[in-house]
Amino acid sequence: MMAIIVNYNPKNIIMTNPIVQINPSARELAAELTKIVKRAISELGERERITVALSGGNTPARIFSYISLEFQNALDWSKVHFFWGDERCVAPNSDQSNYKMALVSLLKPLNIPRENIFRIMGEYEPEQALLHYRQLMLHKMDWVHRLPHFDLVLLGLGDDGHTASIFPGDTSSLQSKEPCVLTTHPTSKQQRVSIPMPVINNASHVVFLVTGVSKAEIVKNILGPHFHSEYPAAHVKPKHGKLSWLLDEDAASLL
Repeated sequence: MMAIIVNYNPKNIIMTNPIVQINPSARELAAELTKIVKRAISELGERERITVALSGGNTPARIFSYISLEFQNALDWSKVHFFWGDERCVAPNSDQSNYKMALVSLLKPLNIPRENIFRIMGEYEPEQALLHYRQLMLHKMDWVHRLPHFDLVLLGLGDDGHTASIFPGDTSSLQSKEPCVLTTHPTSKQQRVSIPMPVINNASHVVFLVTGVSKAEIVKNILGPHFHSEYPAAHVKPKHGKLSWLLDEDAASLL
C-alpha cells in the first residue's frame, strides 16, 4: 500500500495506515510523538497503563530530549511502562547502551518511577539477557494473538534498512514467533537482544522516527511503490494496528 504523505499541520492529522507526516524539525516530531502517547493513554479504558517499546539511535535521542524539556507536563507519564525494542549486549552505563540513552534523555528528566522501567539486561551473557527479557515480557505485558502486545513501538531506521536490531539477511528475526531474539551486527559481530518482526507487527501503533538527509534515499525506497524485501524496515506492517512515519523535511526530501 502506498503511504499517504501529509505535510505538517497539527490541526489536520489524517490517521490511515500507513501515514507519512513531514515535520519541519525534530522538535515538531517530538510534539507529534507526545500527542500519540497522550492519545494511547486516553484510550486505556479499564487498563492501568500503556506499554511502549523504546528505540535507540541519534534521532530518538534528540526527540526524547525535546519531549523531556518541553512536553513533560503534557500527559501523565506515570501511566507509561517502558520497554525496549532492542539493546546491545553492553553494560547499562556504556555509551552504546540504548537504556543509558533513554535514561539520560527521557526517563530521568521525566522522573519515571523505577517500577515503570523494564530494560534488557545487556550486561548479562547474551543468552541470559534473552531469557530474562522473555520472562519480563511474559509476566509484565499483555499478550495478544499469542505474542507480546505493545501499545506503541518506536523504531529508528538504519542506512541499510535495518530497524530494531533486525539486519538485512536475517530472515529468522523476520519470522520468529518468540517474544525476543538474539541478533548479531553484520560488521561488528556484536550480539544484541531484539524483538522480532512478528512482535513489532502485533503492536497497536508502530511509529518510525527518522531525520536527516542521509536517510532520504532509504526512506524513498521503502515508502515508494515497490516492495524492497531486502530491507527489514519494509516488513513493518502492523496486522491489527497503525503505522506512522514521522519524518523531518530532510529525511522526506526525495519523496
